[in-house]
Amino acid sequence: MAEAFACALAVLMSRLGDIVKIVEDGVTGLHFEARLSMLLKRRYCQLMAL
Repeated sequence: MAEAFACALAVLMSRLGDIVKIVEDGVTGLHFEARLSMLLKRRYCQLMAL
């Protein structure tokens, strides 16, 4: 995540733990619900479209 931020890249992460407080959904990255693979796929496609 630090490397992505240093390169001004968005990150894709599950909504587990406190780390989601660092990544602002839709701004510095995208969140998805853990264990829901369809949402992961959808958010990945959104990230690739940025």
